[in-house]
Amino acid sequence: MTSSMNIRMDNEVKAQAQAIFAQFGLDMTTAINMFLRQAIRTQSIPFRISLRPDIAEEAMAVILED
Repeated sequence: MTSSMNIRMDNEVKAQAQAIFAQFGLDMTTAINMFLRQAIRTQSIPFRISLRPDIAEEAMAVILED
């Protein structure tokens, strides 16, 4: 059995993510499922997050790079 999920995101974020996933031969659904399965497998968010300002600023800079 499958379930549907609707999410809202910035159009540019969606386009950039789709372009990256396409390079791996993935569509958005497959990539999101991979993320969710990895979160379940590791019982964590599958990338580093932090409340420390220095790390948060560095992470945000990487996210916002064009």
